[in-house]
Amino acid sequence: MKKLNKITSIVTLIALSLLFIMGCDNTPTEVEDYEPEAVLFSFQEALEPTADVYLQWVNKNIYSQYSETETGISDATVILYPLFDDLHDGAYINEPGNPPYAEMITFSEDPAFPGHYLPDNPDTIRTGWRYRIEASDGESLSLWAETTMPDTFTLALSDQYPDTLIGYEPSDTLEIEEYADVFPTYNRNDPVLRSWWSDAWPDPSYFAEPEVGYLLNIIALTDTVDLVPLDPSWDPDDPDDVIDPEDKGRLGWTFAPDYMATIEIVWIYFDWAGPHRVDVIASSKELYRYMITNLMFGDPSGDKPRYDSNINGGMGVFGGTVKKSFYLNMEALEE
Repeated sequence: MKKLNKITSIVTLIALSLLFIMGCDNTPTEVEDYEPEAVLFSFQEALEPTADVYLQWVNKNIYSQYSETETGISDATVILYPLFDDLHDGAYINEPGNPPYAEMITFSEDPAFPGHYLPDNPDTIRTGWRYRIEASDGESLSLWAETTMPDTFTLALSDQYPDTLIGYEPSDTLEIEEYADVFPTYNRNDPVLRSWWSDAWPDPSYFAEPEVGYLLNIIALTDTVDLVPLDPSWDPDDPDDVIDPEDKGRLGWTFAPDYMATIEIVWIYFDWAGPHRVDVIASSKELYRYMITNLMFGDPSGDKPRYDSNINGGMGVFGGTVKKSFYLNMEALEE
């Protein structure tokens, strides 16, 4: 299995999307004629409170520094509401275009961050339910998207790692140096760690085109500035071993199709020493498709030269997840 790819930031996603819009022939005329598109990002996690929403314009000049002050979309009306229980009885709760909506969640803009919208009345996002998000300004901006939350699933680890670590959440007051006493150590001499999970879509027939799967994250919990390479030959005093700040990424990720229910996690997947969280994330069809085309820099069929977005009237993604996690303390060994 190849080394996990570094996740792309939202800013880079927007910039790359613009490149795909304009195609390979990026003439000054095309840039001048391009009308920036609206972008919506919202990732809702089932069994957790309602998450934030981000609204931005594509930065027309991809060579200029990103600024949320200039690209954030302000004064929009943003709402989120359930449509129906998609995995179970399919009973309608709301029907689009027929307000007022039951269990509707509204959002207000963060005064410190243009385009960042916070839920006014957050509620627990439910597994198996289909949700719809809408954003408008009463004039030219009109965005909407729908996604279905995955169902719950189970996660298990190799016998040498206790299942009690699954779902464990460290206290906010737990200091980094204490993690080694809480999490099991893992190094290159240890047996391969295997992880198994159950199906988060017991009946995937509710998707017209079943394209669901899991996202797998490895997240270093150490602050970026304090990251130390796992490579034992790294010498902080050697000028050749100096690490540029932009190369200190804390997150690596890959994906697993819905038919893949296990993975072997080896030490080489980790870049840094110290505490890590490993996530197995069941994702909605929309988010899974978006992330795959993100990884492949566009639709592999060539029919869509941009990321596969489910945002009607704009770009971005509205997706749903169910997450299971466990923790490891990566140990650097002398050669």
